[in-house]
Amino acid sequence: MRLLAVVIAIVMWAPVGRGAELSTKAQDALRVFDQWVAARAADREQPGLSIGIVRDQELVFAKGYGYADLNNRMPATPQTLYRVASITKLFTATAAMQLRDAGKLRLDDAVARHLDWFRLRSTKGDVPVQVWHLMTHLSGLPRESATPYWNTKQFPTREQVREMLAGQEQAYAVGTKWKYSNLAVSVEGELVAKLSGMEWGDYVTERVLKPLGMNASLPLPRPGVFGLAAGMGRGWRGR
Repeated sequence: MRLLAVVIAIVMWAPVGRGAELSTKAQDALRVFDQWVAARAADREQPGLSIGIVRDQELVFAKGYGYADLNNRMPATPQTLYRVASITKLFTATAAMQLRDAGKLRLDDAVARHLDWFRLRSTKGDVPVQVWHLMTHLSGLPRESATPYWNTKQFPTREQVREMLAGQEQAYAVGTKWKYSNLAVSVEGELVAKLSGMEWGDYVTERVLKPLGMNASLPLPRPGVFGLAAGMGRGWRGR
């Protein structure tokens, strides 16, 4: 498992509501919205996207625009799978709160109480990092683990993250400044795994995605999964 590379792919699979159930005004608004999205996507030179609109818990509009795979000209559809990147953090927080509700942890527990390997080379102050600090980006931990994986695309294993953590320093004292930290949420994911006795991806699948009916969503999508959109980098207009 690549601890810092975990993402969830979300797919809209519910049937589109019958048009007759919508007022004429609503149907007209959807047609205008459809044209506006197509125009904006073209103006922004976006390769592709999929959009769904829910009304009273029913999907009343779903459409793909452009391409899920630009190079192979694979059209985007309502069923296209996309990476949700850091929205994954919400699923990790949901898992942690479920464990809180089950009495497995308290939000004010020191992280080191549950993860004996959690320690840094240097801390700023004596306040221990608590679970809620990880969830709210108030832990003072660095944004990333100590390796340039976003440049090299060589992501560390969970064991390597643990080893490198012991040589890192806090950027700020706990609770004093908000600092976005992928590293902190990765540690939170390790808490979920330790206290649930399940791998993070397995827990999220069984306890979060399936109860929500998100059966086409994947915690760890791999290249080659049918319908998975190809990632594209941002470029300059016209290039």
